[in-house]
Amino acid sequence: MINHIAKIISKKLVFKNIIDFDDYEIYVYGLELLISNILEILGLIVIAYIFNCILEMIIFIVFFSLLRVNSGGYHAKTCFSCFILISYMSLSSITAIKNIKFFNNNMVFLFLSILISGFLIIKYAPVDNPNRTFTEKEKKIYRKRSLIALFTEILVIILSILVNRDMLPYCNVAVSSMLLQALSLMIKS
Repeated sequence: MINHIAKIISKKLVFKNIIDFDDYEIYVYGLELLISNILEILGLIVIAYIFNCILEMIIFIVFFSLLRVNSGGYHAKTCFSCFILISYMSLSSITAIKNIKFFNNNMVFLFLSILISGFLIIKYAPVDNPNRTFTEKEKKIYRKRSLIALFTEILVIILSILVNRDMLPYCNVAVSSMLLQALSLMIKS
């Protein structure tokens, strides 16, 4: 269905001379990614609304995605299985952090997660996926981008806690997403 919609849009763009016919396949692929990402985010927000955790889900998505686009990781075979996997991972993490005291307000969990995530990302990022193999030059670029994303996220988390200690549960959601992304790198390697 997503492919069909992407083809219709791309054909209209070619017909209106907005894009060249030679670029048709590139636009189909790009639109497939865009549409599937939009649907995945909307689906996650709907799930978060049902479980009353919209802010936590947004934090999870932002921190996970920033690392994901720069470092790669495990890829599910279909868009639907990807959605099921990310839904399960995000909701499980958020639910644990909201409902289990150990995770909710625990600096030890936060710093252990930062250390483990940092170690795994530094060791493995970036990793190739079936749709994209990096050249040596691209690996260097994406490695640098992965490290910048990692250290930016760590800085945001630490500053958030320093400004307001009540942010700790939200910061734990952020580090759980970082940890899951880092584990996906290890699984893929």
